[in-house]
Amino acid sequence: MTMRRQWTAEELGDTFDGDEERDQVGPRILVAFLSDLGAKGVEVRDVEREVDAEGEENIALELSVASGTLHVQFPGVPLEWLQRRADHENDWRTWRASNYSDAMYVQGYEYFDWDEAVQVAAERAASGDL
Repeated sequence: MTMRRQWTAEELGDTFDGDEERDQVGPRILVAFLSDLGAKGVEVRDVEREVDAEGEENIALELSVASGTLHVQFPGVPLEWLQRRADHENDWRTWRASNYSDAMYVQGYEYFDWDEAVQVAAERAASGDL
């Protein structure tokens, strides 16, 4: 039986070092996404920020998986907003008034549903469609 790596917010906090706003939400989003990918059988070996791909409002990451590199982006908002979008309609309305996008991206494709984004990322990692 293979033991999957368990990522922690403390460990991933270094990924966002020196970036106060992203320090607050980035590790929680990333731990949840990695945990959900792991539950679907995807082992993430390494995580790096794609600072050059980030705008003011988003978090861009490269996830190293067995088949290559998976590129993902998330709005820099609380995790709960991403996982339960409908419960935070007013928050999103305020966010969209001053930010470019409220979408999550997997390999450049836009998703607005957390579970769908996780599923697509898992399928792409498994198929090598990166």
